Amino acid sequence: MKILVTGAAGFIGYHLANYLSNQDNNTIYIADNFSRGKFDKDFKLLSKKRNVKVFKIDLLKNLNRLNNIKFDYV
Repeated sequence: MKILVTGAAGFIGYHLANYLSNQDNNTIYIADNFSRGKFDKDFKLLSKKRNVKVFKIDLLKNLNRLNNIKFDYV
């Protein structure tokens, strides 16, 4: 499944994305502008997983970067 998690650099979004990424059949797309969250040690480990793709993006301004991806869940 293709799953978009917004705000994954924050506490709740990180834990949700990390949990979902532990299931091999999921591909996790992380969209965050990192205005409040951190690219800390734990987030770096998450972003290196083969089924996780990170987009540093402000969805209010650049939503079209993700338009060509058909997500199963947001």
